[in-house]
Amino acid sequence: MTTLSSSSNSEVPYFSTDTKITEAQLFLTRYHWSHLPIVDVTGKWIGNIYAEDLLENDTAITIEDVLYDLEYFYIDEEKHSFQYFDIFAQYDCNILPLLNPEGKIVKIISRDSLCTEWSTIEFVTAKGVSLLIEKEEEQYSFSEISQIIEQNNVHLFGVLVLSRWNNKTQLLVKTNGINTSTVLSDLRRYGYTILSKHAEDTYHTDLQENSDYLNKYLNI
Repeated sequence: MTTLSSSSNSEVPYFSTDTKITEAQLFLTRYHWSHLPIVDVTGKWIGNIYAEDLLENDTAITIEDVLYDLEYFYIDEEKHSFQYFDIFAQYDCNILPLLNPEGKIVKIISRDSLCTEWSTIEFVTAKGVSLLIEKEEEQYSFSEISQIIEQNNVHLFGVLVLSRWNNKTQLLVKTNGINTSTVLSDLRRYGYTILSKHAEDTYHTDLQENSDYLNKYLNI
């Protein structure tokens, strides 16, 4: 393993074709990267090797012997950080090499550091209320959710798709917390199931009171 100076004034580890597999294995055991970026003798990036392929290989060989396993994903300085998530998901990786126009590694972006950075965005930090809702996959729409929220004079910070399972989609909706009870009522009226619990939500209490009243009437 060798290091190079990065734009952030720290040392970036990188591995060349003549690096011994044992050295790569020691690094991966310590740092748990999903892939190792590989460079040629000039220091130019040539691809990434899946960590499991290195960990399972003969310790007597060098990286040059397993170059057939190279994967070609990276980011450049023109991409915005929100685009990194697409690459992380597409290649099931936890690190991305950031390349300069000459094709050399500037630094390594980790998925954990990116998540930490994005934890400071307004959607996360803004004071308000987060609503966890669910609807059939083909029946929800962002425009419908936005309309329901904003017609109640509520500010919408954003909507995130959290999961899709059994033809249903779960979404996280962040608002400024105004008129929450009315918003929840309208969401239900449009067929959304509310999965989160809120002090302002009287839906279940109202159902119980109506049920108690009906039982009392039937028992007269």
